[in-house]
Amino acid sequence: MRWTPALLVLLILGVLVSCFQKDSFVHFPLQDVDPDIIAGLKAIASTEGFQPYDENPIIDVGPEGSFDAGALGSMTILLVDGVFHIYYETWGIRSAAEWDAEEYESLTIGHATSRDGINWTKDPSNPVLDHGKEMDFDRTGVWDPYVIHEDGLFKMWYRAHAAAKDGKIGRGSVCYATSKDGITWEKPDLGLVERDEGPA
Repeated sequence: MRWTPALLVLLILGVLVSCFQKDSFVHFPLQDVDPDIIAGLKAIASTEGFQPYDENPIIDVGPEGSFDAGALGSMTILLVDGVFHIYYETWGIRSAAEWDAEEYESLTIGHATSRDGINWTKDPSNPVLDHGKEMDFDRTGVWDPYVIHEDGLFKMWYRAHAAAKDGKIGRGSVCYATSKDGITWEKPDLGLVERDEGPA
């Protein structure tokens, strides 16, 4: 196994990003990384250790009233043509209540880019993936983005909930979207699951 600069940046960035959260948990998706790479990462951590970046946070919540004012959550980072892309779960608001429907309905997915993995620019089109309309399968909110770039296409799998009924959260789903540029996303009607809210 060969450690390349880009690979090291991706792995270390996964640790650094987890440092900037104020109110939420962020995971770095290691489940698809080669076991030898994980072993190498553990070896580095055990001998050299990881030091939080002095300029954290590298990405922060937005101003009050913005789509990501509440918190930033789970994310995926990928490198495409020399540009780092991060897709991250965003909360428009946070509540002290154990259950707050408005809080969950503020869940969307944001996007930012970077040339070095440290200095990030939020996409002016944010949120790049918003929740659906009243009867859509993802009406209540969208979160947990997992994104790859394959055959010239960005592909995203994400979690979502349908509209709440009788005071209870709607049914949950794992959903799929595609994009040619990583900014404008389409939610194809795959016809795989038939449900009250329509096919998904």
